[in-house]
Amino acid sequence: MNEDKMHEQRWIEIQFYYLLKDILAMTQDIFKTLDWIDALAISNAYNPTYIKQYAMEFLQTPWVQPSKEEVVVLGHNNRMPIATIKRWTGLHNKTFYNILERSREETPLFMPRYKTEQISEIQNFLTFFEKLRRLGA
Repeated sequence: MNEDKMHEQRWIEIQFYYLLKDILAMTQDIFKTLDWIDALAISNAYNPTYIKQYAMEFLQTPWVQPSKEEVVVLGHNNRMPIATIKRWTGLHNKTFYNILERSREETPLFMPRYKTEQISEIQNFLTFFEKLRRLGA
């Protein structure tokens, strides 16, 4: 797998993680978060069994959670607004720009934590959620 593909897949995982964190902040309970994932599955856009499993892993397992460096570099490379990256990471401006500068000097390699098939299912969930978010806009 080439570096661009790995970074693309890791970016999908990162977006999933922060969407889950936002949902968890809204529901205030991990089980309500899982119920929310189940409720939206009426769309048949994704497999709720897999998404709930991945959600539990992302929220509870440190090895799948993104590092601040991953969020800054991949977020910047994917044109994520700086304000959003800083909100997600809690980084100060100087630290944010230092990470970007280091990544320009020595390109980091970010590996996805899940297999391609799993990331595809996560992408289905993200795509559905984005469509839902745009309703009425």
